[in-house]
Amino acid sequence: MPMTHKELVHKASRWLKAIGCTVVIEELTTVCPETPDSIGWRDTLSIVVECKVSRSDFLHDKKKWCRMPCSSKDALGDWRFFMCPHGIIQPPDLLASSWGLLYVEALHKRIKRVIGPKGNAGWHPSPFQGNKKSESILLVSALRRLTKGRIFRSGVTI
Repeated sequence: MPMTHKELVHKASRWLKAIGCTVVIEELTTVCPETPDSIGWRDTLSIVVECKVSRSDFLHDKKKWCRMPCSSKDALGDWRFFMCPHGIIQPPDLLASSWGLLYVEALHKRIKRVIGPKGNAGWHPSPFQGNKKSESILLVSALRRLTKGRIFRSGVTI
């Protein structure tokens, strides 16, 4: 049975947590011009994962403003990955050699890093400089929704 986009996004979020991201956000729509499928932060790095369940979805994604070389500096993520079922995207298909590629394999249980830093090392330097203003907007929006705007003297109540 083929994976749904939502299932793939959840896999991406679990992968981000497994590689050390302490904060992960899925498909949060804000005033930011870009809505990543999944974005996480580890140390000082942001990592975006765009999930594609079909080849046509991937080809359509190439037309987004944030995928254009001239707009790449305004996009989210110090690291950027595509995640898909095995073989939907091939390494030569990537928009830029700096994008990573993740395959979901073995009955949707295993994630294989096809392109990108191996293991838990090699994250510095990153290939991109993510748009920190837009990333801050995402984080503040997520925190506001989580806390419903409640702030007390002792800090934020969650």
